[in-house]
Amino acid sequence: NKTTQLAAAVGAGGRVDAYERDGRRADLLRRRVGEAGAEAIVYVHKADFLLVDPREHADVCALLCDPSCSGSGIVTRVDVGPDSGAAAEGEAAQAVRRIQALAEVQGRILCHALSFPAATVVVYSTCSVHCEENEGVVATALGAMEGAGWRLSVALPDWHRRGLASEGVALDAEQCARCLRCLPEDGCGGFFVARFERELPSAGRRPKAQQQAARAQGRRVRGVLRLQSVLCLTATTPWSRCVAPGS
Repeated sequence: NKTTQLAAAVGAGGRVDAYERDGRRADLLRRRVGEAGAEAIVYVHKADFLLVDPREHADVCALLCDPSCSGSGIVTRVDVGPDSGAAAEGEAAQAVRRIQALAEVQGRILCHALSFPAATVVVYSTCSVHCEENEGVVATALGAMEGAGWRLSVALPDWHRRGLASEGVALDAEQCARCLRCLPEDGCGGFFVARFERELPSAGRRPKAQQQAARAQGRRVRGVLRLQSVLCLTATTPWSRCVAPGS
């Protein structure tokens, strides 16, 4: 569970606010947090992350987005993506529409995370192998947030499998190489990771809340905002002071 992993990372001095729109999943997350002994660090909110006002979290300087996805990288799950080939034509068309709907929600969640005013690091991950949910969402977010200073940095540079350049996805080869992919043949489930970074203006020109966030970040990592909200078909968490929506 990424929320409890974040709790372990920030430690007793940190805080993780976990957002989950679905009541059943929120209750499950609370149980898992209790089993991990992290109740003093993780605060579970039954709420939609997309309704969180970034201006009310001006001290959050890092976010982890782990949105709901097709789960096509989970080896124990039958693939429902557009490339499965086993479905009948009508089912295949429905699967394509589902992937497109997921990607639209994933893009909204990622762009919302990138809009937090003091954020300097945002990580986006899925357990999908489909470009539409991975490189496609990253490209959409970079385009939507153009001018905000965000760029892709290299995620886990020692890992051998990188992002895929594909037709219709507006990422060049260098940008794809900064992303990370894993496939079942690598000895684990399939997943994707992209890391966004930016530099904010010098402290002298920052709003007071951002100056305070920068000083706090210099002392210690205070948390992670985990963006997970359940919208339509599924759902999605940052880190400096942590908030985590569940999926």
